[in-house]
Amino acid sequence: MLSCATTSRSGTAEASISTYADILQQTLDLDTLQSHFYRQSDGTAYPLTIADDVLANRAGIPSVTKFGQPVTFITKTLADSAKLPAYFWVIDYQQFGDDARIQLEDPVRHILLGVAYKRTASGWRVETVFLER
Repeated sequence: MLSCATTSRSGTAEASISTYADILQQTLDLDTLQSHFYRQSDGTAYPLTIADDVLANRAGIPSVTKFGQPVTFITKTLADSAKLPAYFWVIDYQQFGDDARIQLEDPVRHILLGVAYKRTASGWRVETVFLER
């Protein structure tokens, strides 16, 4: 199972939540990240669960999907108590005007992914991506 938790974020207004969901969706769909999702023995990906205290406790969460299924949001406390064997953790998300950035960590495989975005007339565009092992 793959899960994420958020430790910091700028603002929690509805527009910010919607933008966060958009940025998270784009990040989960990046080619760079695809080989790092956990797979079952038959090659299918595990369903994606994201530990996020802000989104887990909200009704009407903007749609985020992976592998054709809605992402399930749970609290970080629940993710920790469930002792998930493999997960991604959203260690940082910030948005300032037309700039946004997000960082995901896989603490099991020791992978860090960072993505910076710039808002354009057509939506959020990836500016930079880094992946460290």
